[in-house]
Order: sequence, then structure tokens, then C-alpha cells
Amino acid sequence: MNGKLLLYVNGKLVDEEGGVGQLYSHGNDAGIGGINAGTIFHDEIADGTLLTDYYFFNGTIDEVAQYNLALNAEQVASHFELGSTSAAPPTEGIATAIPGLSTQALDSLVAHYDGNKGIETDGNAVVSWTPVDSNGNLLSDMIVSSTQKGNGAQELITYDSGKLIFDDTAVGADGRYLAGKLNNAETKDFTVFWLGHYKSDAPFATSGTYAYNIGLSNTSHQRDDGKGGFVVEQYNGKTYAGDDITKYDDKPTIWSTVLTADSHSFYANGKNLNLGGEPSNNIKANADIVLGAYSSSGYDFVGEIEQMIIFSSALDDADRKLIEEHLSGGTIPIEEEAPAISISRNADGTVTVTFDGTLQSAPTVNGPWTDVPGESPIQLTPEQAQQFGRAVRK
Repeated sequence: MNGKLLLYVNGKLVDEEGGVGQLYSHGNDAGIGGINAGTIFHDEIADGTLLTDYYFFNGTIDEVAQYNLALNAEQVASHFELGSTSAAPPTEGIATAIPGLSTQALDSLVAHYDGNKGIETDGNAVVSWTPVDSNGNLLSDMIVSSTQKGNGAQELITYDSGKLIFDDTAVGADGRYLAGKLNNAETKDFTVFWLGHYKSDAPFATSGTYAYNIGLSNTSHQRDDGKGGFVVEQYNGKTYAGDDITKYDDKPTIWSTVLTADSHSFYANGKNLNLGGEPSNNIKANADIVLGAYSSSGYDFVGEIEQMIIFSSALDDADRKLIEEHLSGGTIPIEEEAPAISISRNADGTVTVTFDGTLQSAPTVNGPWTDVPGESPIQLTPEQAQQFGRAVRK
């Protein structure tokens, strides 16, 4: 048990205690001014039906408020200043956090899964994630809950400082993912943003690992092998592949998807990933949503998710860029040009490799990659039936 109990008086923190366990949900009545029959105390003394004077409150109670989240110090202080429970203490949503966002975008927001709000944990294991609306209020009807596949342990999805960490690195049938339902109308126009990253070291990476699947299989975001590395793919009954995304592995990245009836645009840090094909898109009403897998059949995501924002419209470039800038903290990472590499065969059977950065070689297209010593250009004598090379920046 690593939770905390914090005590505020008149909006100020006066004490806190560690080693607190989970407050479990229940359907029984709550007691105010005394304990309810059947209450069990931490020292295992049960009151049962005997409500003695020892457990009764003597004093005056003006107002009581209860929230299904842990308020921060600013919210507690604001609550005290307001002196009223007629509304929850103010929380910030994208309506105020992203000035200039269009009315169309705000009106079409389906859900914002914010890594700083709505997270329920058991220890550091994620139990559920509740999204918020454009004003930061919780949307309990679209909660996604930790779902077991096989004997997958709860700790396969953990929470740390605003990040959900998906860590199913074992090769096996057991796993964990988050599952729920959206509250959306059927639509052919849809936009999804998520902040996080795929890890390079993932089991069955060449089969595809899914960050999310909506519909299911109306739209999805996965990393799969292709083009000499790993590419972004969407599966909506048919697989569509885009550019290589290997360089984004293990780095916080802003991923954006904008769908219309017959088009799909996928971006990484604002750069178009050139997804090919001629799609036909349709997102069903009250669509199922899975985070961290394709479904109960697996293809588990290994990586991190901090934010996910979903709209039931195809946002234009202006709105898309505003949200990408917000998720990046104000500045989208500058995209470096890929290092150049070229190879030429010499008359004596050797080859000359000219490159930028560091030259690496591998026996297969998926690695393992090792540095080749020396600076460009390098003259090599081929000794293997096949060998793969690439240039990287370090």
C-alpha cells in the first residue's frame, strides 16, 4: 500500500499519512455524523450494528462534498474560497488550455483521456482511466477499465507521473489492455490524437502492436514491420501502411489521425506519414475502444500513453496544429533529415559506402544493428551472402 491520506483545514494542508490502501467502490449508504452499521476499522474492530456514542459526531456540519478523484492543492484551496459545493472545483480542459480552438472542434470533442486526471490505481497498477470533457469535467460513461487476457497481471499497465506504461514484454498469451465504450454518434469524419511512444523492444513486433483500436477495427494505430524498419499502419478491415516510424521509437511523440469518408492522414510530430491507399471510413455509434492491444486476441502495445483526445469530426490543419502544439508543451520537436547513405561497387570486388553520421550493419532487416568502425567513406570487402546497412545520427 503506497497511497497517501492528506488532511486540509481551511484550504491548507496540515498533515499527511502514507501507507494508505485503496478506497473500494460500494453500493451501500454513506453515514454522515456517525458510522454506518457494518463499518470495519483499520484495526479490524467491527462496529456491527452498535452505533455507540463513541462514534457519533458532536458539532455542526454545513456542507459535505465527495468527488471521484483526488483533488490537488489548488482545487482544495479554490473549493474553500468558493465556500459552496454547488459545482465541482474548477479544472482546466482544452476549452481554456488551447485558446483559438474552433467551435467545431470543441463541439465535436468525444473524450479527452488526460494522464493527469481520472486515473484509478491499485498501488501503481492502473485499474481504470476516465476521460474529461472540454471543461475538464469527468465523463464516467466512457471509462476504460483494465481487462485481463489469459493470466495477465494487473501490473502490466502501471501509472507514473502522468504516464500509463504498457509493459507486456513477455512472449505469451497473457496480457492486459484497457477497454470501454465511447459515447459518439455514427460518423465518417473522425480525429484522434495521442501523446506517447512505441518501444523498440516489443514481442511480436513484426506482427503489429496496437496503441489503440476503435470500433473495433473502424480505425486503429499500430506499429508493424515494413520498408526496412517499422511503419505506421491503420487497420479498418483492410491494412494501410505509411512511412517508416522507427526514429520515433522510445521518444515521446505526438501522433495525429484525421479521417474523412474517403481519406486518412496520419502524422507524427506534425509530419505527414503518407498513409497510402483509398480508404472507406465509418466509425460506428457508441464505438468500442481498446487501448494497448488490438483486442482480446492480443497484439499488445509496449510503450507509454500520456494523452488521448478524440473528436467526431475531421479537424482542419489549423485546429490540428493547435492541439499538436499544446500536447508538445508549445514547441513541436524539429524533424531532422534522415542521414544520407550510398553504396558503390568497385572493380576489385570491394564496395565503398558513403554516409552521414554513424554506419551500422545487421544480418537481417530487423537487426540486431552494430556500429561499423571508421568515418565516411568506408571501403568494405563483402564476406556474407547478404548484409544490411543504415546510417544513424547519435
